[in-house]
Amino acid sequence: ERIFADEGLPVELTRLPLIESSFDLRAYSKAGAAGIWQFIPATGRRFMRVDALVDERRDPFASTRAAALYLREVHGPLNSWPLAITAYNHGPQGMARAVREVGTTDIASIIRQYDGKAFGFASRNFYAEFLAALEVEQDYRTHFGELPMDAPLRFHEHRLDRPVSIQAAARSAGSGLDALAALNPALSAAIITGRRPIPAGYRLHLPESAAAGFSGGLAGVEPEARVVRVAAATPVPKARSRARVRHAVVTHRVKHGQTLTHIAHAHRVSVASLRNVNRLGKRSVLRPGQRLRIPVAENAT
Repeated sequence: ERIFADEGLPVELTRLPLIESSFDLRAYSKAGAAGIWQFIPATGRRFMRVDALVDERRDPFASTRAAALYLREVHGPLNSWPLAITAYNHGPQGMARAVREVGTTDIASIIRQYDGKAFGFASRNFYAEFLAALEVEQDYRTHFGELPMDAPLRFHEHRLDRPVSIQAAARSAGSGLDALAALNPALSAAIITGRRPIPAGYRLHLPESAAAGFSGGLAGVEPEARVVRVAAATPVPKARSRARVRHAVVTHRVKHGQTLTHIAHAHRVSVASLRNVNRLGKRSVLRPGQRLRIPVAENAT
């Protein structure tokens, strides 16, 4: 809400993710849309970093700033929030075409009269769905009674001036790897598993308790500890070294009845780590035959 208020936008717009993603950080669509705001790659790259190492569409703060900028941009020529909200699903050019063909900016008239081929059920009902979700959220006690609320996520942001492995960052922060990964959902699986470093310039989210000593701890990290293969700094037999590189990440084929908890226990990794590496949301359902990546770096000896 603070981000949208700073941009001069109605804070009610921050409820759009209710119908886009249910606020699932790991939400992905068949069209390649990602994160709570469901940006497709092309649109996301206009406002955020979206590449093989960092995908800020999955960062709720970066993507919310991007959504505010995008919605303000879309609203400009349409000059109507009902139209701009519908354009979030149908596209700004599509809504501009609807206005021209129907000859009005009245959303109700457009919904009833516009017969564009791409203006299907989802687009036609998007604004009504948003209003319904907003009403339920604002009066949730009437619909659901009292609900437990998560505490606000608090963290410290540190801009990295050089590449650093997530293992070194976690040690410098005095934080567990899973906790640091959970605070930085934009980081790719390659970074989380230690195959690639966190790039310079990335704004790393740290637990509040780690803020004071992080810079000093990172300053003492030797260059070798800031590259991907931290283990290579310790002499090991050649055969062992080759095996470690080859099995930095292994694959598990899901069997009938298995859950993430079962698989995590079998491989001695955390459920959070499995979710993060495989980009699975809390509502994701495993399918028999599905392949999961297992971050061996957590349990390698």
